[in-house]
Amino acid sequence: MKVRASDYRFSWSLRRRRLWNGCRRRYFLTYYAPRGGHDPAAEPALRRLHLAKSLFSRDGYCNYLLRTTMRELFYRRNEEEDTSTAPDLRSRVLHAFARDFNRMLLGFWQEDHRVPMLRELLQSGAAPEAVRREVETQLKESAVALEQGGWGEFQRFPAECRRPLPSPLEVPLGELSCWCSPCFALTSGRELWLVESESDTSPEAALLHKFYALNTCRIPPEQVRSFQLDCRDGSVTEFGGDLNISAALAGIRADAGAMQQAIRPDGTVAEEDFPADTTRCANCPFPGCCAAFLSATH
Repeated sequence: MKVRASDYRFSWSLRRRRLWNGCRRRYFLTYYAPRGGHDPAAEPALRRLHLAKSLFSRDGYCNYLLRTTMRELFYRRNEEEDTSTAPDLRSRVLHAFARDFNRMLLGFWQEDHRVPMLRELLQSGAAPEAVRREVETQLKESAVALEQGGWGEFQRFPAECRRPLPSPLEVPLGELSCWCSPCFALTSGRELWLVESESDTSPEAALLHKFYALNTCRIPPEQVRSFQLDCRDGSVTEFGGDLNISAALAGIRADAGAMQQAIRPDGTVAEEDFPADTTRCANCPFPGCCAAFLSATH
């Protein structure tokens, strides 16, 4: 497969870097091959690729649902604050899961790949009721841990301290577009706190937080703090306190440069230039789409 690089807007993100440093074939199948596969009228092979990219692992789905629900509750309307009828995190998450799981079984995802779907439900021999019970248990345990931990602390901040921001969040570094995914933001005194629930505690994430705050809110870097809220156990970790801005910025630009060097002189990107790492096939979402996987397992 070969595509034109100019058809794709290049950007940098922590997820893109992780895939680049992992299996290059998976990187290609994620960022280049599925283009146009969201359209129900696309050819079947392209639809399969796009679906494979869109499916959730169990942990990925739980993190997505917890994060989405926390964000909704954190930014709910002011008039909903401090009312006895406002649902807690666990109730809201389990209600959303019941809705999502019903849609999974009804096949809503077949038409619209934005509808969440668990990869394991499509595997041979999958037992939907067992999957439902196990995912529900995982969500309950995580929600309780979050309510008793970091989420319980953050949700106590009054509405006037909650700072709206888009997520994913685009942060330009010169001509390079970068992305991060803070769950929510708040102010504490003169400081701006950005809370992540997906990204790792990397200096690059802290760097993007500081650039966003400076360029959008005119808040100086020393007044910006970054936190990670772990959806598994509710713990909170501050990161970026010893950030070397120059080193982090150089790392992002080096990553982006290496990725763009994979573009051929004629402006195309070819699948054969992205070798597969067959030691990573067990956790790959593209097993039926990758010739390297098929040759390694047959």
